[in-house]
Amino acid sequence: LKHERLRTYCAGARTSGFEDDFSHAARLAEVLGVTHTEVVVDSSLFSQRWGEMVLTSGVPMSTPNEVAIYSVAKALRGDGHVVALSGEGADELFGGYGAPMRQASAHVASLEGREDHDGGLFHLRSNAWVGADVKTRVMREGAWERAGRDDALRGAYSVAFETLRSKSPADSPLQAHLRFHRRVNLPNLLRRLDTSTMLASVEGRTPFADIRVARYAEGLAMRDKFVDGDPPGTKLALRRAFAGVLPEAIVARPKASFPLPFEQWMGPMSSVLRTSKFAHGLFNMEAIQTVSAAPDALWNLAWPMINVALWGERWWGAGVPEIKHVAMATA
Repeated sequence: LKHERLRTYCAGARTSGFEDDFSHAARLAEVLGVTHTEVVVDSSLFSQRWGEMVLTSGVPMSTPNEVAIYSVAKALRGDGHVVALSGEGADELFGGYGAPMRQASAHVASLEGREDHDGGLFHLRSNAWVGADVKTRVMREGAWERAGRDDALRGAYSVAFETLRSKSPADSPLQAHLRFHRRVNLPNLLRRLDTSTMLASVEGRTPFADIRVARYAEGLAMRDKFVDGDPPGTKLALRRAFAGVLPEAIVARPKASFPLPFEQWMGPMSSVLRTSKFAHGLFNMEAIQTVSAAPDALWNLAWPMINVALWGERWWGAGVPEIKHVAMATA
C-alpha cells in the first residue's frame, strides 16, 4: 500500500540510546506507505526552544518532551500542514504507564485487602519531581510557608483519588489508580499538546481522548488493560487489536514518549539559577549552588528549578524582559 499524501513525523535525539523512536517510526512509515519526516533535536536546539517556549507561553514547561512536540509542529507547519493527529489518551485509558502501574499494584498489595484511603498521597509521593521532604531543604523557609507547605496539593490529590475510588469498577482496585492517571495526567497532557502545537500555529487532535473511546475503555476489565509482570503487560487491548496489522516489533515495544537525553542538556541553562533574582527569592543559596554545579546529576531538581527561574524572570517582573537574556544564559 502507498499513501504518499499522508505524512508522519517523529522527533528525537541522535544520541546513543535514544534512537529507537526513529527506527521504529521509519519502519512503520514504510509499512503504511506514507511520507515520513525525522526531526532531530540536539542540545543547542533544546536550550533555545526551552527558553523560547517559557517566554512565549507564560508558564514553566511541564515536561522536556514539549520541546520535541513543538519541533514536530514547526516542521509540519513548515511543510504546509496545519492539523496533526497525536496519541494522547491511550496510556491513561488503557493502562500504558508500566512503572507507575507496577508501583500502584505494589501499593494495593501492601494494603492486604484494606480500603485504599491513602491512594492520592501515594501518587504524590511516588511521582513528584520533588518530594515535600526535599522542598523543605531547597526552598527558603518563607517561600515554603507562603506556598502553604503543599497542604492544598495534598488535599486535592486525596479528595480526587477518594472520589475516583468510590466510583471505579469493582473488578480490580487498580481501576481507581488508572482513573487517577486519567484525571491528573490527561488534562495536562492535552494542555501541553495544545500549547506546543499552537505555538507553531498547528492544531493537534487526539482521537484516543474521545468520549466514546473513554467509555469503551472504562468498561474493560483491568486484565484487558494492564497485568503486572516482568515486563508488565500494558495497553493490552490496543496491542491485541493491532496484532497482525502492525509489525510485531512495534506492537510489542515498551512505551516511549518523545524521549530526549534532557538530563545531559541542562548545563547551559543552569546559569539562570545563579543570576535570577526571582530564583534567589524562592530557593536557598546552598541549593542553587549545588544544583547549578551538577544539573545533570540532580536533573530532578534542576528541571523544575530552572523552569521556575526562567518563568519568574520574564513573567513576575524581575527585570529580565526579553528572550535575548535567556539566549545569553544558554551560551
